[in-house]
Amino acid sequence: MHRFPLLCILIFSALLGAQTPQVSPQRLVQEAMQKQTEGDLAGAVAGYKQFLKLHPEATPIHANLGAALADLGRYEEAVSEYEIALKQSPSLSAARLNLALAYYNMGRISDVVF
Repeated sequence: MHRFPLLCILIFSALLGAQTPQVSPQRLVQEAMQKQTEGDLAGAVAGYKQFLKLHPEATPIHANLGAALADLGRYEEAVSEYEIALKQSPSLSAARLNLALAYYNMGRISDVVF
């Protein structure tokens, strides 16, 4: 007897979810950058990661993600993102500097290479 209203709610929810427009990749990056600027670093990290699932080749976004992770004190993860960025674009000097800073903050000064 009570299952009908619950079933209607579930169907209605599924239909609404199906009609939710997808966010464009450009919008994901814009929102992530805005969140990072506003200090919502966790939100920025989530946005960058969502974008990188679609475009793992986006070197600057790996660098941005690294910066947001470093600002959160998540240096190991930041190092990974900086290394990806530098593998894709070895001349990216900002990523190289930020990588060195992440190593420094981790106390791994011997790993700093310029």
